[in-house]
Amino acid sequence: MDILHGIESKALALRESPPPGNVMEMAEAQADIELAMERPLFTPAVKPVITDLALQAGEEDIDAQALFDQVVLDKAHLIRHIHHALQDKAQITLSELVATQPLQQGLAELVAYLGVHSKFIESHRSVLAELLDLSLPVEGMDLTKTGVGQFSARYGFLGKPIRIRSRILDPGVQVVPGISCPDITLDADSFSQLKLEVRRVFITENETNFLAFPCVSGSMIVFGSGYGWEALAKARWLERCEVYYWGDIDTHGFAILDKLRKYFPHVTSLSMDRDTLQAYSELWGIEDKPQCIDLHRLTREEHELYNDLRDNRIRANLRLEQEHIGFDWVRARLDLLR
Repeated sequence: MDILHGIESKALALRESPPPGNVMEMAEAQADIELAMERPLFTPAVKPVITDLALQAGEEDIDAQALFDQVVLDKAHLIRHIHHALQDKAQITLSELVATQPLQQGLAELVAYLGVHSKFIESHRSVLAELLDLSLPVEGMDLTKTGVGQFSARYGFLGKPIRIRSRILDPGVQVVPGISCPDITLDADSFSQLKLEVRRVFITENETNFLAFPCVSGSMIVFGSGYGWEALAKARWLERCEVYYWGDIDTHGFAILDKLRKYFPHVTSLSMDRDTLQAYSELWGIEDKPQCIDLHRLTREEHELYNDLRDNRIRANLRLEQEHIGFDWVRARLDLLR
């Protein structure tokens, strides 16, 4: 008890005149608490069971070279190249560096030289385009490719593959076993190699129409990509199919149809006529920045309607978006095809 009183008296004395500086330091403000239930339970080691099977040689003719076509970037080699280039000068530009040793592995090698990651390039393509235009030799660029969207093509880099989304409209056409009318997205090269038992292909620009399009025997539908038909043009098997394009009834809709016929001249428009336009006059809208060019791949009826829209003969900047057209009207048009 005397010890406690002594501590109390000294504490009271220090309260009135505390000593200068730190009196005590604590590593942490709280104690560590370890609960028994927080400890992981014992997990026995898993012993793999290896089945003793004799491998049989297959008969498929597969190119095994893809197993060895892996790109390995030797950063040490690039560093030695930089050090060698700096032996007789204090600094060197990227253009000079690439001129003495051209890029062999595309974007991966450039990323290593710049010391940045690929995500940085994706976020700053416009700035990097200005840098590369000043740094790279002209013969190493495709000057016909312009804009951020063609960044990879301009500088010879591999870009992301363009994908094509399609949906089977006939439950009898099996693409994926056990799945009826699947919604499938493939890269353009894979799509071009499809071998489907379809005789009709519909193309629409609206995703809702793409998803709600009614079942049609021996048919499929493709979700369009506006003016970018180059990827779809690889699918030459479309030439043996009836192809129908369903777009907006406005100048851009007919311009897209015109460009599609550049690759597939046999394409037929669907519900892009004057009767459809008049039937849904209460749902007419306004087209921003209508086309003014002449189109040369339209039928006579399509050309007359396009000129009326372009020249504002019906109403200024008139458009009818395809999603406003009722599916009863669409089904009636589809029945005429059967």
